[in-house]
Amino acid sequence: MRPQIPHQISYLLAETLNKGLQYTLAGGLSFIGTLSIIVLRVLKRMPQSTELEIYGKDFSTLSVELLEHDTWYIRNAKLFPLVLRGKLALVGISIRSMAESAAPAILRPHTPGIISLYLIRKSSRLSNTHAVDCDLEYLRERGAFTDLSLLLQSLVALLFHQSTPVADKELNIFGIRMLNISMAEAIAMLGNKIEKREKTPAFFVNADCLNKVFVDKEYCSILKSSETVFPDGSGINLAAKLLGSAVKENVNGTDMLPCLCELAQENGYNMYFLGAAPGVAESMAQKLREKYADLQICGTRSGYFDWNTEAQEVIREINSSRADILLVALGAPMQERFISLYGGQIDAPVQMGVGGLFDFYSHRIARAPLWMRQIGMEWVFRLIQEPQRMWKRYIIGNPLFIFRVYRWRNGGRKDIHQ
Repeated sequence: MRPQIPHQISYLLAETLNKGLQYTLAGGLSFIGTLSIIVLRVLKRMPQSTELEIYGKDFSTLSVELLEHDTWYIRNAKLFPLVLRGKLALVGISIRSMAESAAPAILRPHTPGIISLYLIRKSSRLSNTHAVDCDLEYLRERGAFTDLSLLLQSLVALLFHQSTPVADKELNIFGIRMLNISMAEAIAMLGNKIEKREKTPAFFVNADCLNKVFVDKEYCSILKSSETVFPDGSGINLAAKLLGSAVKENVNGTDMLPCLCELAQENGYNMYFLGAAPGVAESMAQKLREKYADLQICGTRSGYFDWNTEAQEVIREINSSRADILLVALGAPMQERFISLYGGQIDAPVQMGVGGLFDFYSHRIARAPLWMRQIGMEWVFRLIQEPQRMWKRYIIGNPLFIFRVYRWRNGGRKDIHQ
């Protein structure tokens, strides 16, 4: 019979291997970083450097040097030797400038890491990402497997990383203008629209949507004329980077719904769900009522109705429900057409196209696990779920989208339908 290794010994062994791996990787990265700096100096392209004071272990002051470069690895090249000296960890809690307020005391004994959960989520522009929350979550799950997982996730997430701060209040891709704001700012804006009873058609745009504007002029025109369009997904994040800009946060409908429900619950707003297959909207409503006890869902209806003969009946039903927030899940571009065509007759101030949102919150379709979302790979999960339906959208559509972004950028950013 094979002898059992005590849990404490196996834990110590795993931690030792983890530290050994981190030191080995830090050594390799230090060597590559030094080599990169030498090459940049030889080519006379050495970037300027900035000295920064950060919180070290036990909140001690640690002076570090960052290179002023957009590429994350080059920017942080001079940090990797500090791992070998024990000043920083390769993976750990997030790095904080001394200019910021000190973190909670619970973080005091821990060494900041060049790679952190916060860095990964911030690189992928996940909404509502806060350093302290990420650090506490990391410490709850800390271990050799967690550190290795974060190292692997960083390889993907850092493709989207932007070192320069977000300055643009608006993103422009193919002439479609998107609000470049945080989730909190978006919710505050929508709440203000409801209070003022100001009609606000709102749409989410991802890479697939922007592929569709090339072949659907009406859809393109609707998005161009809309003042409330939100950037959704890793494709938009990457496109913004290629265009020399940066997405502030990934403001997608699936992450927005809990915020909308909280807004509606706190202010007594009515929500109406229109779309998806029969029974799906009602199923979602039932599950949301279980989570938000005071949420007022004033009506639901499936998306299977004849616009020519039943649209007016649907509009009367929505208006009689006194809805403040109308979520329309007909898929793009049908939901945008519906709102554009009938929105003027609908009293609800916020009229929002939400795609497959109802399927996720009714639990008809599972959403990708968080680790996939935080590295911008949610689309891979959707492809695995429905390969026959999704393969063209992702396998062909994603490379085509990136190609179109390059062509539009290099072609002077002209109107795509000229």
